[in-house]
Amino acid sequence: MKLIKQGDENLFKNTRVLVIHLEFTSVCNQTCSYCLEDNGNPDKIEEKFSDPNKMLSAIDKIFEITKPSDFIGFIIAGGEPTLQPSFKEVVSKILSRKNTSILLTTNLSQSVEYYETLNVPMVTSLHLESHNPKDYLEKTKKLHHLIAHTRIMAHPQKMDIVEQTYKDFLEASKQTPLSFAVEKIFGFGSYNPNYAEKDLEKFKNMPPVDCEYPQNLKDKLGLLENAFYRSLWYYYDNTIKKDGSINFKDFYCERNLLVVQGDGTVKMCWCYDPKVNIFNTQKLPNDIFSTIICKEETCPMGFAGLMAKFADKKFAPKYIKTKNLPKHSFRERIKKLLHI
Repeated sequence: MKLIKQGDENLFKNTRVLVIHLEFTSVCNQTCSYCLEDNGNPDKIEEKFSDPNKMLSAIDKIFEITKPSDFIGFIIAGGEPTLQPSFKEVVSKILSRKNTSILLTTNLSQSVEYYETLNVPMVTSLHLESHNPKDYLEKTKKLHHLIAHTRIMAHPQKMDIVEQTYKDFLEASKQTPLSFAVEKIFGFGSYNPNYAEKDLEKFKNMPPVDCEYPQNLKDKLGLLENAFYRSLWYYYDNTIKKDGSINFKDFYCERNLLVVQGDGTVKMCWCYDPKVNIFNTQKLPNDIFSTIICKEETCPMGFAGLMAKFADKKFAPKYIKTKNLPKHSFRERIKKLLHI
């Protein structure tokens, strides 16, 4: 078996890395038609804030199982995390530990001054049902020194606007360092994005755009710069199959991802007991850092890490409430995501 590492080899080296996907709250101030967390819709998950004391205690437990030399990256997700009343307190708690970084996922609905004061790296999502794309771009340019990546959500009924928005971001990137990509909407439950054939062709002309981060953003991200959103796989000899797909089966992997939901449930982690509730457990198992062995020909973490809420029912049953489950398989969706 081969060892598969993730991230730039010179940066990653032998550091133990634990990425915490902290699903801080399901409350959001937007009502996107394609999201499972749509406020007021009884067919989607209930919106609620996390208990701040339990969340702070959970972070302490995570700190307890790590060494000072271990890198911990917190991906703070939602809903919209900044709406949580205790949000800034949790951010301060996380950053109290050295060798720890935060990557906030946000819809960028707060003021420029708010994000400047918060001063943490962000991945932002542009939802065309809620944002004016030109205003959003201007805000992005003002905050480019804090934004690691912008996701332009490809609303299937607004593809002309998506295309123009991509062009506007591309033009702006000539003057301002911007990292962005158009992201397809995946079907779930009874929802089907229904992209027209002509629109599917448009995606080919809108490739992801990367940039060199300013040094202060690199410093804030730490290993999150290469260990997650800007990831590179290396040392995967014999994993490329004749049809071009990637075979991860029976390969060792050093990607450790712990997903902590708002109710304390830990999922898609490398514990022996994935049903552990971090709020009710006195100690977390120390084997979270154990090197894991892939059991699928495609990497489930590659999909769930980017879009954890849209994972198959097998991996995230609480996120699928409707009876009409996706017709396409988990493996097929991963292949679409990875373009293989």
